[in-house]
Amino acid sequence: MIKLKDLMVIEKMLLEINDKFKFELPFNVAFKLYKYLTEIGEITDYMFQLQTEFGKKYGISELEKYHDRIMNETVSVNVNEYKFFLDSMNTLINKEEFDNIVTKNKFWE
Repeated sequence: MIKLKDLMVIEKMLLEINDKFKFELPFNVAFKLYKYLTEIGEITDYMFQLQTEFGKKYGISELEKYHDRIMNETVSVNVNEYKFFLDSMNTLINKEEFDNIVTKNKFWE
């Protein structure tokens, strides 16, 4: 289980790695990255869709409260798999880039 706001942090890190390194990664690693981005993307896309529908139905003035609530709700995913993958990037990308992408955004030990 992970809060949506934390899952979005993981998604941001994965997107940065994808943008900068997908062609340098071994195919199996690049495919896992693609798989994880697809899985998380389905969740965040649905979250944004819900917020859009909520805003249309209840108005923009209520949307901020809904956004705050939904960002702190949890979703059931194998978060340890994502964390392990991100932690393992330190052996595949240079230290400075790893620190800029993962270490500065990491919220787990």
